[in-house]
Amino acid sequence: MQILSQTTGYAVLALSYLHGHEDEWVLAKDIAVATGVPGPYLSRILHQLGKSGLILTKRGYKGGVRLSRPAEDITLLEVAETIEPNVREPRCVLGLGECTDDRGCPAHEVWVKEQASIRNLLKTMTLAEVAKFERREDGRLKDALVKPRPERRPRTKKAK
Repeated sequence: MQILSQTTGYAVLALSYLHGHEDEWVLAKDIAVATGVPGPYLSRILHQLGKSGLILTKRGYKGGVRLSRPAEDITLLEVAETIEPNVREPRCVLGLGECTDDRGCPAHEVWVKEQASIRNLLKTMTLAEVAKFERREDGRLKDALVKPRPERRPRTKKAK
């Protein structure tokens, strides 16, 4: 059973990649290469993360994205709530629409406790922890694939 969506997983992976790149603007295409997240899909995720303030964005020459604060200060719950606003609302494990404390399904009592436990875990786990896990030798983040951007020469006007 998957608790969070694949989109949230991609967001966590992309943000984890930015940990370790705090002093530079990183291009979305470099994040896509390093994480394996499809580029257009990643762009939409980064847009959401930018609107929420989890990342800073800079357009144009020497632009890109970067974390708005240290990865140690960003929890997975913040990321999940940004990508999946409905994660705040408990959902029935059986998928029933009317599952409340007043009229709970047979699994309601156990599931409410589990959801609280999962929420607490996400509240305490940080992006830095995920980045450390993903940068292991067998992890997903591939820093070696991303080459530093070459410095561009200033454009010169052509003579007519």
